[in-house]
Amino acid sequence: MALYHRKVSKKGKQANLKAQRKMKRSLPLSRRKPKDVGESVSTPLCRSLSKWSSTADETKKQLHGLLAKLGAVGAPTILFQLMTFIFLGMGPIEESLNCVEYFAGEQAVTTAWAEHGFAACPFEIRLNPLADILSTKGFVLALLMSIMLKDGGFAMIATVCSTWVFVNRATSRRSIWSPLGDISVKSVAAGNEMVSRMALILWVLEAKKSFWLYEQPQTSLLWEHPRMQSFLKSNIVYKTHMWMGSYGGLSPKGTHLWAPCEQVSKFSLPLPQKEWDHQLVAKKVLPDGSVQVTGNGALKQSQAYPKQFGKATVCVWLNTPCRTFSTNYEKASTKKIPSFWKGNMDKWADANLSDVMQFLSLGTLK
Repeated sequence: MALYHRKVSKKGKQANLKAQRKMKRSLPLSRRKPKDVGESVSTPLCRSLSKWSSTADETKKQLHGLLAKLGAVGAPTILFQLMTFIFLGMGPIEESLNCVEYFAGEQAVTTAWAEHGFAACPFEIRLNPLADILSTKGFVLALLMSIMLKDGGFAMIATVCSTWVFVNRATSRRSIWSPLGDISVKSVAAGNEMVSRMALILWVLEAKKSFWLYEQPQTSLLWEHPRMQSFLKSNIVYKTHMWMGSYGGLSPKGTHLWAPCEQVSKFSLPLPQKEWDHQLVAKKVLPDGSVQVTGNGALKQSQAYPKQFGKATVCVWLNTPCRTFSTNYEKASTKKIPSFWKGNMDKWADANLSDVMQFLSLGTLK
């Protein structure tokens, strides 16, 4: 079938234009195209920052401040995109939290901070099924909590350690030379992705000059993860060894703490006793002479922080000088924010962010 164009007279064209204008005036406001938006969906969203109306000035100011802070610490480019998507979808975000506790478990830290009158929020899947760091909404929730934390606030992080510790070596195949282990094992691959996502959140906490405390058992190889090693190369981080038994734990449980402040050493206290009734692992000598090590019920119970440790986090934070910013980020301009929509950026494929970006780009967070 042939296509053809019907000729329209000059008067006909004028009549058509008049009818189109009339129809446009009759359309509901929700269906009209904004006068200042003439870009396609694929156009970089950073251009929209300069086109927000005056009612969005607060959002724009808050976003620019956070992006400038991220730029100051050399945060990954992907974080600039994540933050922009979040603010475009939500608007201003109230920074009202004094403490956030990731993988809160029994909430010893959250409870201690609440008892001292501080605003504290736990991130724990047993309390809220949405708090799954490996899910799209769970990761966005974790990011939001880091944004809601006040500058200089406190953050406790205890990423799931099951595949990173010594007792899981036979399954995970992790080592200092191969920290990512056997990625064909589902739990190992999930552990790698979890650490990659928490590394992004750690960058946000560092940008906000918070006192973050990252806890892992002393045999954990989590900080050998490439993303954590990259973080260590870019930031000053202190590490100390402490005993949970010093805070009322049922066993000594040697633990390592990482933090951006040297005051982390204050958590290291001597053990109150030498002999302990509870053993965390059972050892068995096999016929070939090798030793088999398995965790017992006490190991699972030891994952919960003693109440005294939760109280200690408040005490140490109160006695630690505030970390200062080198720039007034409230007055930060876009010139201090690097271009983050162009070039061959690292998309952090190991954090599996495709679905997260798709979800945030819908702008349905409100």
